[in-house]
Order: sequence, then C-alpha cells, then structure tokens
Amino acid sequence: MLRNMILPLLAALLVVLDGGILAAPGGGESEFVRATRTRLLQELPTNIAKLRAELKEKCLSELTVKDVGYTRDPRAVEPLIEVLAADSADINVFLRRRGGGVAQHVFAAQYLGEIGDRRAVPALAAFLERRLEAGDAFPDTVHLLPHVTGRTLNRIRRDAVLAASLALFKLGELHTALRGLRYITSKVYDPVSRMSCPEALPSDVPTHLASAVLLPAAVYDEDQVAMDTIEAYVRDCAHNPNELVRAAAAKQLLGVDESLALATAAAILESGLDDQLLPSSHSTYPKKLALEVLVKIGGPESETVLRKAASSPSAWLRSRAALALDEVRRQR
Repeated sequence: MLRNMILPLLAALLVVLDGGILAAPGGGESEFVRATRTRLLQELPTNIAKLRAELKEKCLSELTVKDVGYTRDPRAVEPLIEVLAADSADINVFLRRRGGGVAQHVFAAQYLGEIGDRRAVPALAAFLERRLEAGDAFPDTVHLLPHVTGRTLNRIRRDAVLAASLALFKLGELHTALRGLRYITSKVYDPVSRMSCPEALPSDVPTHLASAVLLPAAVYDEDQVAMDTIEAYVRDCAHNPNELVRAAAAKQLLGVDESLALATAAAILESGLDDQLLPSSHSTYPKKLALEVLVKIGGPESETVLRKAASSPSAWLRSRAALALDEVRRQR
C-alpha cells in the first residue's frame, strides 16, 4: 500500500523537476504558472500587508516574500525593498520562526531583478555592499539549529550576494554587479554533498553558481564597452579554479571564442569523474555543460575529445559522452 502511494508522488515530482507543469510546450509560461500569477495578483494587497506585518514582528516567511514577488508587479517593489532593508535583523530571529526557510533576502533580490524597476537599484546596491563587507560571518561547524550549520548560512549569504548582483546586472548596473559576481566566483568551495558523503557538512557552493557566468548580456548589446568588459570577465572565468565556473564560461564563450570554449570543455572532461553509481550533481553538472559545449561546436576536434571521454572509467561519463558523440556525428 505504501508503495502504491509513494510511486505516484515520485512520478509527480519528476514531472515538476522536468518543468512539466511549469513550462509550456513552446518554452513559455504554462497555464499553471499564468493561473498562479493571476491569483497572486488578486491577492497582492493582502500579501503586501501580511509581509509588512511579518517584518514588523521579525518573523518574515519565505513564502510571503515569494507570494509578493512572484507577481512581478510594480506594486511589489517597495515591499521587497523593505525586506532588503531588514538585512540587519538578527538572523536567529528569522530561524526561530515556524515553517519556511531562511532565504528571504535571496528571493527579494531575485524578484526585484525580474520586475526590472530601477527604483530598486539603490537598495540592491546598498544590500550588496553590506553583504560583501560582512563576508562569511559564521564558523562552518556552529550549529544554530538542528540541520542548520554556520556553513549553511554562509551559503545562503552567498546566494544573496549572487541574487543581488544578478538583479543589478539586469538593471544595467554592470560595474556594481561585477563586484559581487567576482566575489562569488573567486571563492574556493568544497563541493561535498551529503549524497556522496553522509558524514560531511552540506556543500558551501552557492545554489546557482553557474548563473554568475551564464549572464543575460543582451541588455548591454548597444554598449560595446560594457560588452567588452563582460567578455573579459567571462574569459577570466574560463581559467577559474572552480570547475563549474569554467564550464559555465565555456558555454558563455560559444559564438565569441570557440577555441577557448572547446579547450576549456575538453579539460573539464579530461579531469574525469569518480566512478560512483550516483555521482553528485556538484560533480556531474560541469560535465553536462562541457558536453553541451562540445556538441554545439561539433567537428573533428569535438569528436576526438568525446571519443576519449566515452572510454572514461566513470559509467556516467561514458554513457553521456557516447550520446554526445552520436549527436556530433549526426551533424556532419
């Protein structure tokens, strides 16, 4: 009976993870997303009042921030700015509340970037500056709550730096954004996951580290100086010690410098992968990006790299490289 209950739930979860109910067949928003946004727009005045009440009581819920920000409505800008201004509140106050998570500021910054209202620029810039000055404030092994270590909170702080930087990037504040992005990509991370090592602390890698390099640069198309600055940043990332940063740089360099993109992707695959039955996403995602780059470039050089990867000791890498090699050969 338990099996009959669990299997449908797992199937539904896979649909959600694959974008099944969130993405429309053409790549746009699905009916589910549009309906959710319509409902939240109707509830926006109530949810704004709820957000401000929770802020006043120092018990702000992630879900409340999401309900306000997900609307992408200009009326959400001021309340989300207020969330960023509450950054100085004791984080333990946020941790002690019931339910939700501890990433209110991450979501507030993210949604301000999506709304695209320049009223948010001063608040985002000030928030980013405070975060950069504070750095990693908690020792890794300090346990503030069960399952919540200082390392976890430091990762969330980095997520907030990344979200604010990306929001500022979208709003045209390139140089301020790059300060935060360089901070994120310059750190040395320990990509250990509980799946591969149950005794380990949670990974300190920011949740969406690749997005610090996979930038929506089209906003700067009319500014050649800005485009040159972004390209120089991405080229630097191609030589970063972190494999995921290098992989993202290789993908971002497609159509810009495919020789560097290919060399970077090849080096990532040549570094190998532990032969685990279920390798962690931290170790496989850079390889996935590298394989995508090689397929996109194609040609004999890509084939040579993929043939070598297809004989890797790792079953995961062998199978993916073989599929990529077949795709490159079909492109001839």
